Amino acid sequence: MLSYLFSVTYTDGTVFQQHYEDVSSVDATRSSFFDVLYGHTGNPFTAIALFTLTGKGKSYSVDLTDGSFTINGEHITVDQGEPVTVTNRKLIFFRVTDYERTSPAVYINPKKSESLPTGELQVTSLLGEKHLYPKTAEIEQKQQVNEETGEERTVYTVWPKPDISTTRYRFGYEGTNAKTQKNYTQVITIL
Repeated sequence: MLSYLFSVTYTDGTVFQQHYEDVSSVDATRSSFFDVLYGHTGNPFTAIALFTLTGKGKSYSVDLTDGSFTINGEHITVDQGEPVTVTNRKLIFFRVTDYERTSPAVYINPKKSESLPTGELQVTSLLGEKHLYPKTAEIEQKQQVNEETGEERTVYTVWPKPDISTTRYRFGYEGTNAKTQKNYTQVITIL
């Protein structure tokens, strides 16, 4: 599930709101952001007036008409240098999710493996130690043949908890510095 959902207000006043499923209404194989780019008439990059991320009780916005950023309605200054006049602002937005896999526990021919009425898994090792895993644990069971002895064995691999993920949202704009005619970018990152 997404931590933040975006909304886009176009210069003509129409609003596009991302939905929780994050599936494009134009192309079901793509994310909702595809609709921002291809679901609006005209050039979507120049037609966007306001981009807002909302979630976790907070709201973050960039106004592409004047280049201002707000957090919960409060104006923030991103650039501490001298004021720059920027033309041709275009939205920058991307979401990056990093996954960290937990280390699995491996049991070869355990004495006992049973699902408890609570949905938890209890594995008793060959040494008689009992290990309890939550029902969210990922469990893989394989039958293997020991190449040296030809003996068949059961191997359980248990990942105690789901993968840990961290999602970062980056958004802002790029445009042209009117004075230098060079590319100018302002981006903020939200965890």
